[in-house]
Amino acid sequence: SMSGGRKLPGGAGWPVTGDRSVAFYRNPVDFVRRRMEEHGPVFLTRILNQPTVFVCGHAAVLELLCGAHSADFEVREAYASFIGDLYGENVLLCDAQRRAQQQAIIHQIFSPADMEKFEQPLAALAQAHVSALEDIGTVMDVYGVCKNYATEVSLSLFLGCEPQSAEHQEISQLVKTHWHGITSLPLSLNFMGAKSGKAAALEAKHKLIAIIKERLARKMTPQLHLLVAELGEDCAAENILLLVSALVPKAWASVLANLLLHTVADDATCRHHRRKMAADSAYLQAALREVERLHPPFFAGRRVVTAEHATTLAGCIVPAGTAVFFVPYTANRDPAVYPNPEKFDPMRWSEGCDTPPTLTYGAGDTLCFGRHLSRLVATRFMECLLPHFKWKRLNQRDIVCKSIPVLRAKDPVGMLFKAVKEKAKREGDGDDASEAGSAASRGSE
Repeated sequence: SMSGGRKLPGGAGWPVTGDRSVAFYRNPVDFVRRRMEEHGPVFLTRILNQPTVFVCGHAAVLELLCGAHSADFEVREAYASFIGDLYGENVLLCDAQRRAQQQAIIHQIFSPADMEKFEQPLAALAQAHVSALEDIGTVMDVYGVCKNYATEVSLSLFLGCEPQSAEHQEISQLVKTHWHGITSLPLSLNFMGAKSGKAAALEAKHKLIAIIKERLARKMTPQLHLLVAELGEDCAAENILLLVSALVPKAWASVLANLLLHTVADDATCRHHRRKMAADSAYLQAALREVERLHPPFFAGRRVVTAEHATTLAGCIVPAGTAVFFVPYTANRDPAVYPNPEKFDPMRWSEGCDTPPTLTYGAGDTLCFGRHLSRLVATRFMECLLPHFKWKRLNQRDIVCKSIPVLRAKDPVGMLFKAVKEKAKREGDGDDASEAGSAASRGSE
């Protein structure tokens, strides 16, 4: 029974006039922080003209995703109305029973033990991308560099596309068109029926599905053959569409760009981080986890309370049909769980520190199956970069971030990547990159 629950703090206000979508999408971080100060880690407001509960504290997000009532918070209902027709019946958008079946197969393909099948193509792509930085020698937007790499990786691993080929260009363009259909949906506040990109996006979806099926038939991506064998061609293709969708490379690029930005400054702390990442693979993994904690690519995830009955969360009654946003961004900065939460401190992930896992990739049944591959994509790039390059920002202005659709700098952040000369490396001229080079070579002896 629900008799034991409190009323939710905050309020949903009146329909239309009480809507807070504009304020939320303008600055999600600020919007959430202000209301947390006023109401605590769980509060009610109105977004997209629906009463919406925000779940912001670490314990409350864990309860939502893994607690006794987690089955009351539906995934499919949360996304189907926005993106259902643009994606089809993938693992996010099918019913609970089929989701369990699809998840089991997909988790198997992307399990840590199975990462080695992605290793070889990934190492080659990372090497090619990092080597190309040397030839460019000009200032580049750091997120743009990371996104080009991530897009190439995604199309290569999931579709067997040759980088730089004509088909790569063509498919990238279709992916972009498909993505613009998603971002022109209500989420970017075109409530007024201005769904301009929608028709073009649906057409792009049909073309992408046809390309995916054709490549599956030609066995272009043996890594994914299990999907077809277990789920059938249609369902496999719709899940691969989710993988090649712009969402995945954007998330990879977000993590990688934020790691580069956290270690770019020319001060003792950053030099220390760069040296340790180059010399010690465990420290590189810890730095990656710390970036995932501070900068989860996706600010929030969505659920909808089942239409059947009310439920409880954090001791509050949540009515049937209520929309719910859970916010890894704030959960990962919860001071009760992560002391000194605003500090970039990879040491909190070192051996023997019992730091609770972040909620960047969710938790429980809906833990993101791509998390191991995401780390591998960033790791291989950094391993190619660290021994051979220095990187620096040319202007030190504060970076203003945007949080939706993925967490990244709002404006381009110019970065210069400079190859470290072999001679400087050998002589160890006190410069961090040369020390990183010698440390890496010591590590490989």
